Amino acid sequence: MITVEAAHARLEKKPSGRYRSLDGLRGIAALVVAICHTLLIQPGLMNAYALPASIEPGTLHWWLSFTPLHLGWAGSEMVYIFFVLSGFVLTVPFMKKPPARKWIIYYPKRLIRLYVPVWGAVAFSVLLMTIFPRTFSPTDSPALVFQLSRLNMDQLINELLLWPTPGFSNNVLWTLKLEVMFSLLLPLVVIFSMVAPKLNLLKAVLLFVPVFVFSTGGPDIKFFLPMFALGSIMA
Repeated sequence: MITVEAAHARLEKKPSGRYRSLDGLRGIAALVVAICHTLLIQPGLMNAYALPASIEPGTLHWWLSFTPLHLGWAGSEMVYIFFVLSGFVLTVPFMKKPPARKWIIYYPKRLIRLYVPVWGAVAFSVLLMTIFPRTFSPTDSPALVFQLSRLNMDQLINELLLWPTPGFSNNVLWTLKLEVMFSLLLPLVVIFSMVAPKLNLLKAVLLFVPVFVFSTGGPDIKFFLPMFALGSIMA
C-alpha cells in the first residue's frame, strides 16, 4: 500500500513548489484538447463526437471513437483532468501548517492570472472576426456554426467578465468561467476538504452524486464543479 508520504515523494516537486509530474500531465492534456478542437472542424468527426451512438461500426469514425485511438482526441476527458488538477494545485498551499498562501493575496493574484489571458484571447478573437468576417454554411461542422458570427458591446463586456452568456466568440472560454467560479468558492471547498479527513472517500462519493443526477453533458456547474472539489479532497 502506498502511503500519502510516498505518493507525495513520487510527485517530485520542483524547487518552485510545482509538481513536475502534474506539469507533464497538464501538457499532454492541453495537446489532446488542441487536437480535438482541430478535428471537430470536420463535420463527420463532430457528429461522431456529439452523437457516438449514430456511428456505424467498422467505419473510420468508429475506429477513432471506440478504440484506444480516441485517446488522441479525447478533449472532454482531458478537460475533466484539467478541472481535477486545478482543484488539487489550488488547494495544496492551504493544506500546509501554517498555510503557504493567504486568502487576501490569493484572490487578486488568482483573478489576475485568469482574467488577463481571457482579455487577450477575446481581443485576438475580435481582431480575427474583424479581419475575417465569419460566415457559416448549413453543411459546416456544428463546431463552427456554434461560434458567434458577430459580437455586440453587451456580449463583449460579458465575455470580458466571463459572465454566463448563450455563446462565446471563442468557445473554449466556458472552461475559464468555471475556473473563476471555483476559484471564488475555494475557501468553502478547502473547509469541506479539511473536515473529517478520515471520511474523504465518502465525501468524494457525495461530490459525484450531482454528476450522475445532472449529467447533461453541457457546461453545467452541477456537473463540473464536483470535479474541482475532488481535486481539493485529493490535496
